[in-house]
Amino acid sequence: MIEHEDQTPCASRVETLISKVMAEHPSKTQAAQHDYFEAVHQQLAPLARELELENEVLRAELVAAKAAGEYHANQTCEVTKAYQSELDALKGKEPLFWVRLCGDGTYEGPIHNAHIEPVRKRSGAWIPLVMIDSVIPPAPEGALPDRDQSKPAEQHGLFRKFVVSRTDGSDAPGGKHHGCRYFVLDVDHDQHASAALSAYATAREATHPALAKDLREKWGAPLPVAQPTPSVPDEAREWVMAAIAQALGNAYDCTRVWEAWSYGTMDEDDFSLIAEDSDRLREIADAAIMAMGASAPKPDAA
Repeated sequence: MIEHEDQTPCASRVETLISKVMAEHPSKTQAAQHDYFEAVHQQLAPLARELELENEVLRAELVAAKAAGEYHANQTCEVTKAYQSELDALKGKEPLFWVRLCGDGTYEGPIHNAHIEPVRKRSGAWIPLVMIDSVIPPAPEGALPDRDQSKPAEQHGLFRKFVVSRTDGSDAPGGKHHGCRYFVLDVDHDQHASAALSAYATAREATHPALAKDLREKWGAPLPVAQPTPSVPDEAREWVMAAIAQALGNAYDCTRVWEAWSYGTMDEDDFSLIAEDSDRLREIADAAIMAMGASAPKPDAA
């Protein structure tokens, strides 16, 4: 392939040359016109010859590609055949609007089909816009059943209602999230969606505080109501802590959140012996005493 020092498109280069010659010969006299056409010929001739040489090289490359089997003249035809049924279906539809694409990247229109002139339709410059049918992909294997239209909503369990796709494309075959399951909440019509989001925000508060904050601010999921913590007598707490430590023996407590389990990064530092962890024992003891209430055992009754 010939590479030019000037990579400007041919049409722009021709226009530049003509403008340059016109600026050099502004007079309208017969002599000036003669000089103008002679200058145009002299300056465009080298460009024309250069383009002829480039065409010769392109023809040679095409012949070589065909001989090497790297070029298939029927590629475009095969692609067209693959979509022929779709094209035929579109041809049979009544256009809604017509547009004309302009060379500068803009477009003219749209003009409603009822208002566009027949001559524009036949010109080939105007493109018809048609309404295509919504295509719902088939349900994957093991998916929920479709809705039974014969039943009212209150008699339905889980059913397939939405088609969800990820904006990053990772749900495509071979992607990280291909085949993942999703549960969609309608926050505008489902009166229980806010409560569900509130519970989810609370569960993610420690690990994803920004997400929990956004859920509450955007979807109105309220903060959980803080429950008053009843006071636990120190004597009762110490007695229950000792009993729990004795019952658990050499049991260990994991100090990391459950999301970390799947990453294979846990080591000995992520576990602690509960009997030696006074803070953890205190939490368990207080929870046990509050849960049992008045029925909690008393030290003097042991």
